[in-house]
Amino acid sequence: LPSAQVQVTGEIERTVRTDADGGYSVLVMAGDYTVEAGKFGWVTESASVNVPVDTTVTQDFALVQAPTSTLSGTVTDGSGQGYPLYARVHVQGTDLATYTDPADGSYALDLPEATPVTVSVTVQYPGYEVVSDPVTLSGDQRYDVAVPVDAYSCIAHGYQQSADGVTE
Repeated sequence: LPSAQVQVTGEIERTVRTDADGGYSVLVMAGDYTVEAGKFGWVTESASVNVPVDTTVTQDFALVQAPTSTLSGTVTDGSGQGYPLYARVHVQGTDLATYTDPADGSYALDLPEATPVTVSVTVQYPGYEVVSDPVTLSGDQRYDVAVPVDAYSCIAHGYQQSADGVTE
């Protein structure tokens, strides 16, 4: 599995990523270690490893994909208008993302269960704030987002900037 993280803890601590073929190599001193391998969307595995003096030890892992559930909902204008918005919904720190349907603001995204993530919503029009919230799924879940408007920069249909009084 490429790009999995392998963490070695014990006498020395090391963290490496697997190569394109899923291989990894870590140089450590003799001793007892815990080796843990994991990747977003996969079930983490760990093993206790004893490394004798002047010896090479091999510790393989066979990670399995984590069960997934669907996070779905709508993204709308949060100023009270409730317009559906075209937005990117993504999981921070990963490549996992989708876009809402511009006609109704709906989206669906499959996420690994029991994995805490931060979901960010970025509207694709200027003048809206970015919304980020923690999410942990234990089954299919609805996550509707009313995105706040930045009143000074929003140029979406129905908005215009106005100022009262004297300003400098």
